Amino acid sequence: TGLRNEPAELAGHGPIPAQLAREIAANATIRRVITDPMTGAPIDVRRHRYRPSAATKELVQVRDRECRVPGCHRPVQACDLDHVEPWAQGGGTHSTNLCGLCRRDHRLKDEPGWHHRMTETGVLEITTPAGRTYRSEPEPLTTAA
Repeated sequence: TGLRNEPAELAGHGPIPAQLAREIAANATIRRVITDPMTGAPIDVRRHRYRPSAATKELVQVRDRECRVPGCHRPVQACDLDHVEPWAQGGGTHSTNLCGLCRRDHRLKDEPGWHHRMTETGVLEITTPAGRTYRSEPEPLTTAA
């Protein structure tokens, strides 16, 4: 996060400069490790990874097929898989919290006033800074009998 300038520990290598650690972390899979504040010993690593597994990525791509913002038809393979509830705020890396957003819509989502929410049924609700809400429901792969 750039908050400290102390050396980092690279597994299997040892201490590395803070700047190098930031460069490595920019393209890394992040996993939170909870440590005991008194001893520094790791006590919990249950949090899921930041990047989705191949199976989760494939499921989201099959479900979404294109950018989830209404009116945007960029193929999901050219989109970012984005956490609807931000990972840094506790959002999980699972199909019910990920959606395909083109780079433009992904960046717009992070601007002030924009709010995204995924319902239990996979409907993405997008509220604009003006207060308008749009709903994006993934198209079913097959039609009901």
